Amino acid sequence: MRKTAALLGALLVGWGTVAAAATPVDDAVNRYFDLLPTPSQITAADTVPAVAWVERQAGRQSLWIARGSERRLLQRYEDDGLPLTAVTLSPDASLVAYVRGTTPNGQGEVNNPLDLPDPQERVLWLVPTTGDTAARRVAGGPTSTLGNPAFSPNGQQLVWTSGKEVWGLKLATAAANPERLFTIRGSAAQLAWSPDGRQLAFVSMRGTHSFVGTFDISSRELRYFGASLESDQLPAWSPNSRYLAFVRVPEEAQSYRFTPRMESIPWSIQLADLRTGDVRT
Repeated sequence: MRKTAALLGALLVGWGTVAAAATPVDDAVNRYFDLLPTPSQITAADTVPAVAWVERQAGRQSLWIARGSERRLLQRYEDDGLPLTAVTLSPDASLVAYVRGTTPNGQGEVNNPLDLPDPQERVLWLVPTTGDTAARRVAGGPTSTLGNPAFSPNGQQLVWTSGKEVWGLKLATAAANPERLFTIRGSAAQLAWSPDGRQLAFVSMRGTHSFVGTFDISSRELRYFGASLESDQLPAWSPNSRYLAFVRVPEEAQSYRFTPRMESIPWSIQLADLRTGDVRT
């Protein structure tokens, strides 16, 4: 036992010496890579050749847009630990929507990495990509769970989720305020507009399972397709807006995070016909 303890002690001392000797080199490498800009959240417009992305450099985050060889800085934030996520371009690339702030923790609080005296918020922002118009705060707050922003195909409306609710903002009227479109059980996620702009697909998260549904913008009708006790997700529309495809994954009775998985999880692609309501694999 003493020999084993002595050997372990020698290994720890040796490791500490090697680590200490390597620290200056590691620090120099880390400082070098920290100065390099790292892009993320890359998204493209639907109808024009334009992309937007978040760039992180030396801890700071900035929002950019590019049209061809032209690049433009839209927003820049200091290193405060609050992420920029869910970057979404309008179809004509005239607007960018994004979320700033973390999702609330178990106590319902947005992370406050700098330990500031005021609570931090999770906020949905809308910023024009041309001119000098300032970014607009659309929705959010210190306990907000909003996310999944999505522009309508004609670019006239922005929708997003907030817990079990889905909200929308009409962009044609500058003075318009956000309006709640509908409320479901569970929590809403994965919004997807139909190509004709008449319906909005979504996922209703129910904890152990999930459903795929649609909301008709005009009639305000809610429909669910092939509801089961499995996990339905990733809705995708056909070009003619008649069919809705989604992925179905069986819910596991018990899942162990750190145990080896000896076989793949089965899955299938379901296809819903919105005229008849039929669903087939």
